[in-house]
Amino acid sequence: MHISKKLDPDVANWVTQSIGKGAKLTSIIPAKGATSSSVYFIKSTAGKYSLDCVLRLFTNQDWLEEEPDLAEHEASVLIEAQKAELPAPRLIAYAVEKSECGVPAVLMTFLKGQVDLCPNNFDQWLAQLAESLVVIHRVSSTDLRWEYFSWTNKNDLNPPAWSKYPELWEYAIEIWLSVPPVVDYTLIHRDYHPTNVLWDGGELCSIVDWVNGCKGPASVDVSHCFGNLLAMYGLEVAEKFLSAYEQSVGSEFAHHPYWDIDSILSSLPDPEYYPPWQDFGLGWLDQNLIRDRIDKHLRVVVSRIR
Repeated sequence: MHISKKLDPDVANWVTQSIGKGAKLTSIIPAKGATSSSVYFIKSTAGKYSLDCVLRLFTNQDWLEEEPDLAEHEASVLIEAQKAELPAPRLIAYAVEKSECGVPAVLMTFLKGQVDLCPNNFDQWLAQLAESLVVIHRVSSTDLRWEYFSWTNKNDLNPPAWSKYPELWEYAIEIWLSVPPVVDYTLIHRDYHPTNVLWDGGELCSIVDWVNGCKGPASVDVSHCFGNLLAMYGLEVAEKFLSAYEQSVGSEFAHHPYWDIDSILSSLPDPEYYPPWQDFGLGWLDQNLIRDRIDKHLRVVVSRIR
């Protein structure tokens, strides 16, 4: 037996019972890149059968205070994703009450693939990233009760001291405080970006981390992914992603820059380096570089509104 990490006995018991009668855990490996919860890759056997799965434990108390139904939320989104035949993990079980598992938890199937942040062909990589997002947004009818809310903190709505264009930030804040565009809601991933998609043989094969999934404007996903690509690779790469999405979705979609402003303002008061970028091989990005990229993007966004 190879177990590099021991689970709390209550958690281990819940996992084995959820997998099925006679299940034994043969390997428990902490997942690389997990930042907001504890995630483990688990191998198990039950007689002649084996099952690889992923366990997420919601151990971030601040997050749980804000959203106490996180386990139920992710479980419900995974059910919706399965109904729509999306390349997402399949739900095995989830625990809401502490009496079940000690902490809220979700147990799901393991999906093949690896995070790829240094693709050989950026254009093909961006095209698949965009096309897979379009597939999610085709799921327009959903029974989810969770709906989009902004991640921008109103208490942080001040032009950052590091910006070269404080007047543009003032204008962006004014726009954000106005009435958002009226759009149809669809299924959105809500945290769609390059470290939440998996690749195999140059093909995007899986989409993970659905805990924030909800009903909302498709542009929210587009802007969020754009913002991640902007910080990671620069404006040119991010713009190529937007073009690829617009080409894939067709004339039915019109991206409104309001959602770019929403994404930009969520970085206030200062953009943070995302450690999984380095975990998956992208390398260190200087904070001043990320700041400069956001400033340049804001100039472009404001020019599209004025």
